[in-house]
Amino acid sequence: MSIVEMQMLRCIYIRLNKVKIDYSHQQVQVAHIENKIRESCLRWFDHISRQLSDASP
Repeated sequence: MSIVEMQMLRCIYIRLNKVKIDYSHQQVQVAHIENKIRESCLRWFDHISRQLSDASP
């Protein structure tokens, strides 16, 4: 098998696997880890901004 054929097979496998993962997340209604990390960062940023606004005279 040539290098190009192997790369194509790998690409197809990755895409099919991604579709399965996205489909399973939708079925179980589970959030992606990126969304959870983003929510955590925003929560932390809001906490820090409230601390700074409360501390200023």
